[in-house]
Amino acid sequence: MIGPAGERVAVNLRQLRIARSMSLSDLSAKLRKLGHPLSTDAISKIENGRVSVPKPKSVRRVDVDDLLALAAALAVAPARLWAETTKCDICFGAPPPGFICAACGPQFTA
Repeated sequence: MIGPAGERVAVNLRQLRIARSMSLSDLSAKLRKLGHPLSTDAISKIENGRVSVPKPKSVRRVDVDDLLALAAALAVAPARLWAETTKCDICFGAPPPGFICAACGPQFTA
């Protein structure tokens, strides 16, 4: 069973990955380069911890090492993965490094 923090990680992971135009394969490859390989299936199971995903789907808990590697691969602070989700549909409060979100403005400059 995934708790509330795990659900936020699942939602934020998927939103940030999509906001960065990364496929599951892209994220998996980046994690492999960082020395923390996670398969596309493992990443998908982490993302399936979202409340909106119909149950029963295979889900996977995230350990601290996974969390740190995912944050590095997405170029966000680890706390961003378990933070409350933002209302911005463009960057979800975390634009890629060096970019300013056109919707949020400079307050979310990475």
